[in-house]
Amino acid sequence: MSNQLPLNSVSKLLLAGSIFIVVLVLTIAAGGVDFLAHDGDVDIVVAYSVLVYWLLLCIGVLLVLNVRRRPRELLLVVISVLVAIASVELGIRYTRPKLAMLKYYSRSSIKYHHVYPPNVEMYSGIYDGKKVVVTTNEDGLRTRYSRAEFLRHKNRIVVLGDSFTFGWGVRQKAAFPQMIEKIMKSRPSEDDVAVLNTGVVSYSPILEERAYFGKLRAYKPDVVLLVLDATDIGDDIEYARELTTDDSASYFRSATAPPKFRDYGALYNLVYPYIKAALRYPYNALQWRLGGKGYDYYDFHLVVDGVEESNRFFTYRHPLESTRQYFLKSLSYINHIAADVSDSGGKFILVVTPRFQHWNPKESSNNWEKFAYKLNEPYQYEYFRFFDEIKGQVNFDILNMLPVFQASKQFPLCFDNDPHWNESGHALVANALVDYLVKKRVIH
Repeated sequence: MSNQLPLNSVSKLLLAGSIFIVVLVLTIAAGGVDFLAHDGDVDIVVAYSVLVYWLLLCIGVLLVLNVRRRPRELLLVVISVLVAIASVELGIRYTRPKLAMLKYYSRSSIKYHHVYPPNVEMYSGIYDGKKVVVTTNEDGLRTRYSRAEFLRHKNRIVVLGDSFTFGWGVRQKAAFPQMIEKIMKSRPSEDDVAVLNTGVVSYSPILEERAYFGKLRAYKPDVVLLVLDATDIGDDIEYARELTTDDSASYFRSATAPPKFRDYGALYNLVYPYIKAALRYPYNALQWRLGGKGYDYYDFHLVVDGVEESNRFFTYRHPLESTRQYFLKSLSYINHIAADVSDSGGKFILVVTPRFQHWNPKESSNNWEKFAYKLNEPYQYEYFRFFDEIKGQVNFDILNMLPVFQASKQFPLCFDNDPHWNESGHALVANALVDYLVKKRVIH
């Protein structure tokens, strides 16, 4: 007698559904439904997500059907899965110990909008074949210095900025603030120097101002470099909208509690990117259904010259006469920091950095954010024009880094799929800034 069970109605439905799902996934992957997307390109993650949802549905149906009919077999399956998970966790911790570390991320902060956890090592991933680990001090800064250790040095340089300063995608020792220190210490007359990397991904002058007066000022810097990126003007607009002021105190509405950081293990860190990608669409739909869509950094809206802009690169598409007010607002935050640095006897320098399209549009050929701008926007150099014009109107130095990148013969200076500088780009910036600091004799 055959042990094979005949197909019942549920099995037939699952089989038919599986055939349909396979066809649908292949169609999505082949671009057959691209016409449904507003940008003409359905993300391949959609195909992956559909397949995952279907597999989960099938597993759920089979569990429900067998929970009463075969309880012992089902219990054995559950125990086997738990043992397998524990074995895989131990195996990953042995073969890939970096994955057992806390996964790199930030959490919301009432005072600073978002911050990194203090005194931890976080695994960020592998970029250009190199493992990237983020190490923070007691203030959540990407540095090996504690505040007390930093204060022992004679020459103290603090670098403010966003992901370019933080060193997104590069090893900690290869980020340009750390490289500045290494280069300077190689010079016998300038060995007692310490450089503090205070960069945080997606920061801008309004947040850097809060961070400076809230915790960075206590490091008593002799020199402060604020590194500006083209997205910072738009970031300031959005963060200012999120800021609430009550009884002379200001806080961010998006943050409701002090940040908490948890480590869920190596297996979780391994599969998390795939889980996050698969659940992105139903999560967003649920948020909309519940009356909110959650915090979305990329949700940006601004009307300029009667045109509704939807991303932070709006300054590339409008003349300076139309965007000057936004530059001036960002400048007000910068001026506040600069004035305090000067009053404390230090030196403040504003460093204006370019994006790859400003010096070589062949960089970052698979740039993931290419939807946000063209490579030859009509006013993409207005960003530099504004800061060139105000040089004589402010009480601090402004260094335009565009000529440095334009003069470089090295390629590439950015990641292939992301506009952030690779380690070569950080080395270029570090050497240029060291030359500038030495030329200006800002180090004691």
